[in-house]
Amino acid sequence: PVKIMHTPGHTKDSMCLVFQDRILTGDTLFLDEGGAGRTDLPGGDPGEHWESIQKIMKLPDNLIVYPAHDYRGREPSSLGEQKKRNPNLQPRTKEAYIKWLTDMKLGAADWMKDVLSANYACARNPKAAWIPVDAPACEVKGTLPTNVNEQQVPTIPVSEVKRRIQSNQLNNTIILDVREPAELKGELGVINGALNIPVGQLTQRIIELEKYKEKDFITVCRSGGRAHTAAAILLQLGFKKVFNMSGGMMAFHSAEKTK
Repeated sequence: PVKIMHTPGHTKDSMCLVFQDRILTGDTLFLDEGGAGRTDLPGGDPGEHWESIQKIMKLPDNLIVYPAHDYRGREPSSLGEQKKRNPNLQPRTKEAYIKWLTDMKLGAADWMKDVLSANYACARNPKAAWIPVDAPACEVKGTLPTNVNEQQVPTIPVSEVKRRIQSNQLNNTIILDVREPAELKGELGVINGALNIPVGQLTQRIIELEKYKEKDFITVCRSGGRAHTAAAILLQLGFKKVFNMSGGMMAFHSAEKTK
């Protein structure tokens, strides 16, 4: 038997299919830091999403969560594990949940606003506009696959980044944090002196980086996916010395705690 559970929030008609041993969550719930489907797109409502989350929270912990898709290739896990790891399932009042989502002020969906102008420009000149492959539109957090642009991107370990910081060897290095501004206030913090340009705005704001083109660039995000995409964009736009910090700020923060 299957139970059909109406779970609006990402869209008005979102639903979950609940079986005895699993739950198919669609875009209502993703895995781990992927969070859940965005609520700021047409048909979305953060208040309705909170109510849907409460329905899911009442289900048995042993159910295996299968979302509609996952951009990072995460393995399905139990609902009990998701209650511990998924940021959207953490205890919050309805008002706090709405504020938490609203304060994110997500920018990746800005690509949608540019589609008409980009199409018009490309119709006249195919090279007039370029949008990175797979810019995320439906996930709350950026969780792109590391092979998103089929481009080899050099990586740099956290230990080397920390060594450069501690030995004051950043004069010729730009640390580019491509997370959303709201993320910089979270527990993972931010590296002192880092420039912040969200990955969804990078091609639009590339002129801000032109004066640093001869420097080394180290791209940083939460766990490395968006930073990989940002590094690929920079390389494609002619920046020569670009590195993605392995593991992102999660690895950097972990290294801080284990010092």
